[in-house]
Amino acid sequence: MSRGLLVLTAIVVGIAVALVANTILVDRKTRPAAPRDGGRLIDTDVVQANIKDEGSGSPIVMIHGFGAALDWWDAIAPDLAKDHRVIRLDLIGHGGTAAPESGYSIERQAALVATIIDKLGTGKVTVIAHSMGGEVADALAARRPDLVDRLILIDSPAEKSVEFDPLTEAYLTPVIGELLSHLMTDKAIREGLAQGFAPGFPVPDRFVADVRQLTYTAFKSAHNGSVAYQGAKPAYQRLGRANSSSAVASSSSEPTTT
Repeated sequence: MSRGLLVLTAIVVGIAVALVANTILVDRKTRPAAPRDGGRLIDTDVVQANIKDEGSGSPIVMIHGFGAALDWWDAIAPDLAKDHRVIRLDLIGHGGTAAPESGYSIERQAALVATIIDKLGTGKVTVIAHSMGGEVADALAARRPDLVDRLILIDSPAEKSVEFDPLTEAYLTPVIGELLSHLMTDKAIREGLAQGFAPGFPVPDRFVADVRQLTYTAFKSAHNGSVAYQGAKPAYQRLGRANSSSAVASSSSEPTTT
């Protein structure tokens, strides 16, 4: 083997080893829980979670979508809290809730919500949920129908619907995504978020910050958990089942992927 070929082989092997090492390190990154956006921490048997509990009256639980956090409800929650007890929470890996190495299925997210409701002792609640949060709400109704009075879903896909721009698709690709996780700029995140809004909508800086604080594993695993849940059974079939025991309302202009 020539010297040049040996050097080229060594370079290729070195790059491969570096990529594998980076993938392992990025995938193992975790983040502890921390209070954010005026919330407080609550211990559960799932993970330690960040919640915000305001107002009094009939209880409402608000569940955000993929890549979001409880601050996405800031324009709505205060008005609701004038007449209701409004409980907002960050899902696993999102906002101030702990981000473990694994455990991001929709069913586990629903288990977290159920545990929080139990701990707060609210009894039956109205659940308002956005996008992926609608899947969590649906799984909650299936897991604990005793906790759910009604579901109000906003832009939760009626069936499997995952369409991202090429950069986001690359970010979700093994090895490539872990490498890109070091290179994501606020501009790239903002462009990715723009896919979930009407054209020209000015994505708030705090929404960009919510995505930036996600570990790569939280981002990828929450996405994969959502896709798996959508693929197992269409939402309209699940909601037909839920409607037999709960009132279900839906507001949607067109399916979103968040």
